[in-house]
Amino acid sequence: MHWVLFFSIIALLQAGVDAYVLLHWMRWVRRRGWSRWLYRVAWGIGAGMFVLSLVFWIERRLGEPGLTGLTSILYAGLTLWYFPKLLLLPVLLLRDIGTAVCRWWRRRSPKSLPIPDVQRRRVLTAMGMGMMTLPFVAVSEGMARTTYRPRLFTVNIPIAGLPAELEGLRIVHLSDLHAGSFASDGIFWQTVEEVERIRPDVIVVTGDFVNFHPDELRIAEAALRRLSAPLGVYGCLGNHDHYMSSEQHRALRHRLERVGIDVLVNENRVLFHRGTRLQLAGTDNTGAGQRFADLERALTGLEPTGLTILLFHDPRFWEWEVEGKAPVTLGLCGHTHGGQIGLRFAGQEWSVAQLVYRYWAGIYRTGSQWLYVNRGLGFVGPAVRMGIPPEIALLVLQRA
Repeated sequence: MHWVLFFSIIALLQAGVDAYVLLHWMRWVRRRGWSRWLYRVAWGIGAGMFVLSLVFWIERRLGEPGLTGLTSILYAGLTLWYFPKLLLLPVLLLRDIGTAVCRWWRRRSPKSLPIPDVQRRRVLTAMGMGMMTLPFVAVSEGMARTTYRPRLFTVNIPIAGLPAELEGLRIVHLSDLHAGSFASDGIFWQTVEEVERIRPDVIVVTGDFVNFHPDELRIAEAALRRLSAPLGVYGCLGNHDHYMSSEQHRALRHRLERVGIDVLVNENRVLFHRGTRLQLAGTDNTGAGQRFADLERALTGLEPTGLTILLFHDPRFWEWEVEGKAPVTLGLCGHTHGGQIGLRFAGQEWSVAQLVYRYWAGIYRTGSQWLYVNRGLGFVGPAVRMGIPPEIALLVLQRA
């Protein structure tokens, strides 16, 4: 079965990275003549964590949907044990490659390299090993302070020819709830309270409500039911909303409609704000190996010259079918999570997501078309966000 192969690959990667880092730790201890128990205990913990990770992934596949208090603690523990090692891996690899190259060159040309300063080398090595603790500190800080605390991003969008009646229209954009990644509903209630405080005109959610099962939505249902806006609450589907059987997929859509979210699956709605027409369309997901979107159907019946807001999930769909090709004024999507790991400095943001996606977070413009990529509320993979907080986006339309 495909899930057995997937989890087997994940397990092998975990074991390989763990062993590689622990070998470095063992060599460090031995060179200093410290107690062997320092690395024996580490190897023992590593073996135990590997077994627990297998138990966790099997339970995620065969157990009840969503997380309990115990499994969420285990999830956090596995993230804290394994994820910092992924951050260390490239550093250690570069160090080992550099050491190997220097040894090869010294054997080839023994007189071409100066004799290293042993004391300086020891100091630099000690500093390097001390810096190896930084990923563990950063991940711990991210789990404690960033992952579960949504942040409000307010963006003004100037639109040419915007009717005066639509100026100041306030749109709350949420995305990627991934309800199955949470053991409590705290982040969803924080989100609802913030949305109620800013009082938007319309609310949209651009996909990935759950991870793999409709029952995961139960932890967020009460909070989602509280969401309300004068023009309504709308949504579209993401790739994770399809990672289930057809029957489960229909159940998920029914649960979303039941909590008051009008899910647009290749369809549209015509709204009126202060007596002025506003066109809202939504597609099913295209991207990540899925091809469910039907843009032509989603835009059927809309005025090509009218202001049209399109909800979809994957930003690559914008490049493939919308940008410069379709009469869409503003596109709203998510999917990237902003990479979950990044850095914000001097007003700029950098993230691993930039290596994969052209449009990965925030606002983009192509001619008269605008795109906003939400960083998402939830997470998948490691149970952590670092430098990329969960997002509530408030988009305010303005006349250019």
